[in-house]
Amino acid sequence: MAGMLMILIRGNVELNTVGVACGFAGAVAMALGIYLSSKWKFGVNNLTFTGWQLLFGGIMQLPVALIVEPLPEALVLKNYIGYAYLCVFGALVSYFLWFRGITGGLPPLAVALLGFLSPVTAIFNDRLFLDKNLTAIQYAGFVLVLFSIAMVQKSVLKK
Repeated sequence: MAGMLMILIRGNVELNTVGVACGFAGAVAMALGIYLSSKWKFGVNNLTFTGWQLLFGGIMQLPVALIVEPLPEALVLKNYIGYAYLCVFGALVSYFLWFRGITGGLPPLAVALLGFLSPVTAIFNDRLFLDKNLTAIQYAGFVLVLFSIAMVQKSVLKK
């Protein structure tokens, strides 16, 4: 967890009650979703299961997104490429592998730590595609997260 904070922290970060409450609610929702997903397979393959999860998740988020987020005025090729990347890799592939892991019997600790790869991947993509610079502490956090995941996975595989 310290590594994640090191990656995400910037110089002017402040905690507030709404943010902490939203983070806690998100963690509870994620835990409940993982638990229910491991119990409710409905006799379908992982790709179908992933599709249904993404469909219902999108339906639940759509009203809020339409109210809170303005629609873009114009889209360019870069926007379509980014959207395609998010659909294929950020949703379909990642959730397929995620659900395969939690329904396929991976130990809970191994699955939980894989969630830390999301911000690490985002930071990597920011650096690679947008040429965003990280601070030394963010680089240290990046390395710490990857090292922690590797060590936990190694210990889980030994058992």
